[in-house]
Amino acid sequence: MTAPGNAERAVVGVVDETDERLDVVQVSVERDHPFTRAAFDAARRGVEVRVLLSGAWYVRQENEATAEWMNRRAERENLPLTARVADPGQRFEKIHAKGIVADDTVLVGSLNWNRHSSRENREVVLALESEAAASYYREVFAADWRGGRGPGGLVWVAAVAAVAGVVLAWRRLRFEGAVDLSGAWDGEGHRTDR
Repeated sequence: MTAPGNAERAVVGVVDETDERLDVVQVSVERDHPFTRAAFDAARRGVEVRVLLSGAWYVRQENEATAEWMNRRAERENLPLTARVADPGQRFEKIHAKGIVADDTVLVGSLNWNRHSSRENREVVLALESEAAASYYREVFAADWRGGRGPGGLVWVAAVAAVAGVVLAWRRLRFEGAVDLSGAWDGEGHRTDR
């Protein structure tokens, strides 16, 4: 998926199809963005949603306010949604990763949860539909969520680079128009080969 293009609709489509668990890792999120609205809609359907935001000095204050806003809203609506700012400890300096684990689908790439990124920047998102990939990324997320306590110690950015290297080795990427890397996703984030 790419932005501008099909990425915004496709990411919302993947979140809309989530049935059980949605883990989100982002530098920051816009409160009134289609991705944020989709995450709250997922929680309203009973999906357990966790949003982990960066604690880097340049976004910490904004992200603390956003996490507090998300948690207050979730509590007011009695939703299974929790947001927090990362406390990386000694494991890494800051979150710069952008990704989600939605049941057995992983989205990783450069897409931030803001309008500028999804509508004006050139961004790429890779979709991995695999129980093994989801399990791996969910473990990484859990370690980051715990803030460096316990096993994990893996960094999303390194994993994104590894995935991108494999994809580039196997496929030729084109950035004209809507790009479909797998041949199995439509512009709304739905699988077409089911």
